[in-house]
Amino acid sequence: MGKKAADDIHNFKAKIIKFPTEQEKMIKNDDEIMPLIIIRDRYGGAYSGAKYTAWNVFFNEFPSEPIGEDPECMHFWKNGGYKAYPVGRGNTIEEAYEDLKKVIKLIEDKING
Repeated sequence: MGKKAADDIHNFKAKIIKFPTEQEKMIKNDDEIMPLIIIRDRYGGAYSGAKYTAWNVFFNEFPSEPIGEDPECMHFWKNGGYKAYPVGRGNTIEEAYEDLKKVIKLIEDKING
């Protein structure tokens, strides 16, 4: 993620709940998903469909579109750009986190057949 996306996160008061170091691997157990970024949706859910989104990505992998300008954000959600990322959505932080757990489970089930 470039400086513009990092500035966008700061400017739009995105809330990063956890920020693991680059050395940490993607970890999922019953209590914790890492890496984890949860943000308040810039457009109040107009495009994402939820007030909060939870992402299982490192900071430098976070897509700039969800916090970008109106057209790029709309395009990202409308045309399926989000499908390249494990992302959960909800109207509370907790709902977004729980939805992310479900998304990760679906991905795992698909991989494991």
